[in-house]
Amino acid sequence: MLPGTQLSHAYDKDVAGKGDVYRFLNKTKDFVIDAKIDEDYPLFQSIYRVTATDEDFANGDWLNYTIETQLSGPKKGANSFGVDPISGVVTVRGEDPLDFDAGYHIGPRHLDFDNAIFAGMHFKHTLFVKVSDEGSPVLSTIITVIVRVSRINELNPIGTASAFTFSVFENSPIDTLVGKVTFTDADWPFNNMNYTIVGGNLGTPPKFYIEPDTGVIKLLDSLDRETESQYKIAVKVTDLDNDAIPDPLRQRRGTAQVTINVLVRMSHCL
Repeated sequence: MLPGTQLSHAYDKDVAGKGDVYRFLNKTKDFVIDAKIDEDYPLFQSIYRVTATDEDFANGDWLNYTIETQLSGPKKGANSFGVDPISGVVTVRGEDPLDFDAGYHIGPRHLDFDNAIFAGMHFKHTLFVKVSDEGSPVLSTIITVIVRVSRINELNPIGTASAFTFSVFENSPIDTLVGKVTFTDADWPFNNMNYTIVGGNLGTPPKFYIEPDTGVIKLLDSLDRETESQYKIAVKVTDLDNDAIPDPLRQRRGTAQVTINVLVRMSHCL
């Protein structure tokens, strides 16, 4: 057995006492295999071995395995998996070389968990493997292979700008909107991030605060331009819940430098 493969554990009650095999008959009964892999599973690595026996042939030597249909996730025409016609080993072949979202790219790619369409498919690929003999007439069985994909935190949050600059009048009331630090995260669930101020000159007492779930910076205390005309603060952006099993050590982060200029008192002209 190839490294990384698992033998199927389905059991056909029609073949008494013969577990881990499929009786070779033309029939509509479904045999279902359920496998689970991470979205960054290596390309061309085996994930499962479909096994069947045919009582007309010793050891199943005359069997042929093909994938008849793939309901394979977010890409139109995706062809993410292959099966060895002799051994029945199912491997990850990668997404189609035509990416309908981003244009063309060269060569296969890893499975992609981070897609709203794939979320609607409950993050699973469904393969229908046909096992045929070479008898006359040809007999076959369809085996359903469900491959569930687990999300992996692969991407760092990315800022919409390399630095952010905002301005606020010195006589602005508390809770005035100063500006918004904006990052994106392409890992599913999309843009699920936490914003925190981690350094800089905030003033004494602190003049600003940031909403942790939006990145919006607001005024926390009154300003005096003659005392301080400019503030520079550092914001840390951390992604959340991007692994199937949350792991703080795998969280990805980004940082942003923010400059806030204090403007001369706004006059109220009548």
